[in-house]
Amino acid sequence: MKINCLFCGHAFVIDDAYADYEGPLRCNTCEGLLEVRIEDGLIKRAAAGSLAVPPAPRLQPIESGDARAA
Repeated sequence: MKINCLFCGHAFVIDDAYADYEGPLRCNTCEGLLEVRIEDGLIKRAAAGSLAVPPAPRLQPIESGDARAA
């Protein structure tokens, strides 16, 4: 069965093992968390959980005497 991510719209396939499942599913593309309820292979509920945003890298200031500043 296919489901579309509510955050980015990416379509992904859910294995038949999830035919009767209630809980979170994570999108592999945007890392968004979907809360779903699936009964008899049919999606009964899908709601946006949270969007996992990776932390931004910390930038280190370059000092004027540093060789990397050249």
